[in-house]
Amino acid sequence: MLRHGLVIATAVAGVMFGCGEKTVSIGDPPPEPEFSIDQSDPNNIVFTVTSAEGFMVNWDFGNGKLSQKEIDTVYYPFADTYKVTLTASNKGGATTTNETLVIATTDPEICENRYYELLSGGCDVESKTWMLYDGDSTYGNGPPTPVDSLGNGTSSYNDPISHWFNSVKSTGEPPPRAMDDEYVFGLRGFTYKNDCHGDFYFNWKWTNKLYGTTQETYADTIHGYTPNNPATWTLDMDTVADTAGGKRGFFTDSTTGKSFNLILTLSNDNYIGYCSGVSIYQILTITEDTMYLRHELAEPDDPAVTGPNRLEWRYLRLVTKK
Repeated sequence: MLRHGLVIATAVAGVMFGCGEKTVSIGDPPPEPEFSIDQSDPNNIVFTVTSAEGFMVNWDFGNGKLSQKEIDTVYYPFADTYKVTLTASNKGGATTTNETLVIATTDPEICENRYYELLSGGCDVESKTWMLYDGDSTYGNGPPTPVDSLGNGTSSYNDPISHWFNSVKSTGEPPPRAMDDEYVFGLRGFTYKNDCHGDFYFNWKWTNKLYGTTQETYADTIHGYTPNNPATWTLDMDTVADTAGGKRGFFTDSTTGKSFNLILTLSNDNYIGYCSGVSIYQILTITEDTMYLRHELAEPDDPAVTGPNRLEWRYLRLVTKK
């Protein structure tokens, strides 16, 4: 491991008093902080501040995570070299110590997670790109209707995908300008990129809220947009039943027999396919080349409203880029 120290400080300051100048000391910066690294677990690394003076310490672990803890455990799933920085600060300035951390092995659980692989292409590729399905029933919205377009049954938030995409509530084909949008997922770094080529499909309320426009009721629109790239994604296996919130277990683990939901969350207020004010998606089904998502539509002026009390839900059908 390589260590480097850097002092960022001004120990004295010139202050004017009357016609003269008086030098007032604000103190020296702290000495270089020191820390230890415990790599007993090859992918969960324990960092401990062993020596630091001043009123604040700040970590930059080189993988996007920051911290102010004296002791912190950080997950590094991928083999690589990372620059770890610890900064100590006082009124006299800041002093920084760097170390190079080498992670020798990629966590095998990352590469063995089949849902990670289906979404992002897995450990052997840089990324996987998804696009909107080019045809009818790309979008669906709700609340669901009493019966689907085939006349089958009553409907609820727990209906299967076939109901929603046969529903008379289906909004059909996406706008042509949305068809070039690309949603890129990478496993290394859990990276996400919305490559929408300058414009994006917005719910009419959110267009008015975000851009000060006066879109008419239910007149969703394409609007100029620069995504908050780069971003990251997480995929959580939620095993808690939540019928009140409109979730159901769409997947069953072949080993445990437990049903669960796949919850996809994007950082930096990012969206897929349609801006409804939320960045959390329930994956209803996912295969090598097709993915169905469900997400809520938030009320711009009352984002605390949750579950079926929201105005409606949105459904998306995506396919992999050929």
